[in-house]
Amino acid sequence: MAVPRPLFAATTAALGRVTELFDFLWPAAVGLWNLRWQVQGLDRHLVRASEGVLQARFVAGSEIHGANLRRACIDTAWSQQLEQLGHVALANIFAVYEAWSAEVVEEATARASRELAEGLQFPSTSAHRRGKRKHVQSALASLRSGKSSAMSAYEPAFLASSVAAPNNLDDLLNVYRCFKECRNSIMHNGGRASQAAVDALSAAAAVAAQPTPPFRIPPLPVVALGQPVQITLFSVVGFSDLVRRLVVTIDGLLVGSQHGERALSRRWRATLGVRTLKTEPKARVGQLQRLLGKLHLPPTSDPAGLEALLLREGLVN
Repeated sequence: MAVPRPLFAATTAALGRVTELFDFLWPAAVGLWNLRWQVQGLDRHLVRASEGVLQARFVAGSEIHGANLRRACIDTAWSQQLEQLGHVALANIFAVYEAWSAEVVEEATARASRELAEGLQFPSTSAHRRGKRKHVQSALASLRSGKSSAMSAYEPAFLASSVAAPNNLDDLLNVYRCFKECRNSIMHNGGRASQAAVDALSAAAAVAAQPTPPFRIPPLPVVALGQPVQITLFSVVGFSDLVRRLVVTIDGLLVGSQHGERALSRRWRATLGVRTLKTEPKARVGQLQRLLGKLHLPPTSDPAGLEALLLREGLVN
């Protein structure tokens, strides 16, 4: 099934930011590969080109200062640079997800809640989240507490997409935590794996070891306590797909709430304004479904319920 546009604006924005990241990163990686090839070729041609010659040929006019082309393009292995690019992508993807978790909570509830936003970042199977600290299931229980009959009938259309995995949130977040603890080790522990990273890898490996994994598992990082974390750019690319699944799934799980009502009303009002529906019942239903299509949303299984909601909001007559 085609993936409908997420209902919440925060989710659409987060998915766009991931796309923008790779729209920059892939050409940057290709450019670096080609720069390496050209620098190495010139160096071989001149037997050993001076740094001044390399700067004059490849850097002059760029307004870039401090680039050491010999060290970057000759002395450093391509595999090492792919790993460095992976670190850059990893840090940015977590920035996107953590910003999204705060934004979607605030969009849904009209208030900021650090507790709920953090809850969307931990599986319910995480022992240290039990008790007073929220995890994904307790956070969603809070966010979905105000049910909407019209939107509850609409929710399955969002969760039926091939990207959504509503029954596997804990599995998704166990893999997410593995990459997060590796990122924490890279950023805060000199690149050496912490015990938290080792434990998180074990939980993620258990998901990957299932006879039929519930979704595509990205290649997991290589983690050993106190040793440098090994993670590739291509592993991070796979992880970005997992993050996409997370935000689309949680977005879909919020559709059936009163927060979903407000999100739909906001989008309808901003895009369509107030519409007059046809008088003949069958034509009226068809018009309503077409208007949903204009919002890049799937058809509803309860057009009467959705129409009643839109009438109450003053969006149709």
